[in-house]
Amino acid sequence: MARKRTLILLQILSYLFLRWWFIPIEFTGDSYGYACEVMKNDLQSGHHLLHKYVLSFLFEQYNHSYFDVEYISPQEYNPIVSFIRFNLIISVLNLVVVWLILEQRKWRLSSIALALFFLSATFSFMKYSFENETYMLPLFFSLLGTYFYEKNRWFIAFILLSIATLFHQSHVFWLFALWLNQNSKWPNKLSYLFLSASIVLSTYFYFSIIYSKSIFQLIFQDVDNGLVQLVPSLNNVTMTVVNFIRVFFQVHGEMFMFWKVFNPFLSGVAIISILFTLIGVVLYVGAHQLQFKKSDWSIIYLTAFCFHLLFAAYSVGNIEFMIVLPFLLVLSHKTGRIMNYSLLVSLGMFLWNFGQFALPRTGVSPHRLHQKLGLISTMVKPQTDSLVVAIEDKDLHQNFFEYQLLTRKTNHKIKCTELDSWRISNITILHQQSNYTRKSLTSKSVNDHLPTKKRIYIDSSIMGNITIITN
Repeated sequence: MARKRTLILLQILSYLFLRWWFIPIEFTGDSYGYACEVMKNDLQSGHHLLHKYVLSFLFEQYNHSYFDVEYISPQEYNPIVSFIRFNLIISVLNLVVVWLILEQRKWRLSSIALALFFLSATFSFMKYSFENETYMLPLFFSLLGTYFYEKNRWFIAFILLSIATLFHQSHVFWLFALWLNQNSKWPNKLSYLFLSASIVLSTYFYFSIIYSKSIFQLIFQDVDNGLVQLVPSLNNVTMTVVNFIRVFFQVHGEMFMFWKVFNPFLSGVAIISILFTLIGVVLYVGAHQLQFKKSDWSIIYLTAFCFHLLFAAYSVGNIEFMIVLPFLLVLSHKTGRIMNYSLLVSLGMFLWNFGQFALPRTGVSPHRLHQKLGLISTMVKPQTDSLVVAIEDKDLHQNFFEYQLLTRKTNHKIKCTELDSWRISNITILHQQSNYTRKSLTSKSVNDHLPTKKRIYIDSSIMGNITIITN
């Protein structure tokens, strides 16, 4: 028994160390954005109220030596990497809490090991365990609350579930599903709902005073700022289906760029992973014959699953709100029988996601962010105070350029605008696909709608052409 537990621990630590040293070249726009806001002490965020305060605490700790005497420049230690590795540690702790929950249910340790491998192999876990985003920390508190919930220690459970909601509002659905299916008398049941509501609303009320906003404005900050699509469309259905698949398997156009760089290695791994997955699915379905035993856990966690999936669908299929789904699927089963014959499926999924996402990201820069900044720096005078750049993916580039400015990796204050506003910009940047084979690299021509009398700089690589047009 002790030996099997040691093997599970080694399995979890192996994932931690594997990801710890494979650091991507680029991160998401939100990852850069949150890092910038923390460094500027802009900690206000309605939908994940407490998250940036945790990052701010980490930032203050890393800003000084262990003896809290010598100031360490952000340029020296790269704050975003510190934030991301913290998120990775929290992600691994999520696996540990799932382990505790399943062992509490008397699952066999071999089934627990298979469940943890399945969870760590999903694309959503592999991606968001290594970004500076807010989704793993609330998941940790929801899982910890679930652990105490199943021990019938409901007071502690609902405190933890409420804290999860303060780290991201979407976890109110997890809390509500557990409360709805709580097996206790109504007076006690209502008291736990009151407890949770009191914790969440009193915290929001406290911060509404600090920010000089109404509690309603703070709770619905994203809606108030026009960042949420309120009226659903057909796109909600399409993106929900696509991103539900992506919860488990990476499916994205950037994979074709990765294949240009890593073939034949990654293409071989891709074929192996597909074969493992297909064979694994056949063996799994044949063994289970799609017959799964229903239990009380099924009702509780599938209720939470449906709430989160519906909210993700309403949010135009946002994959970030689906990160919890694999965890809820595992928790919806009372016994570990569900994991029998799942090894090949999980192995195929892990090889695919690591080979088509995690590993290429350590050597390939799909958006060529650093190269764009380097080209801009060679074109403008050092004393230039600021410049306006018309560019695709405006928000991603704006956050990246600002992060480089805050960490003193550039002296240029760059403001990004949409590509169609090139007339008011100092520089226009296009990033186009290249036609690449192992023998040649050909570039596409500059878009016809852009002025032809301006100076044109073109930089080509396997990851695409950067065309820069200046006055």
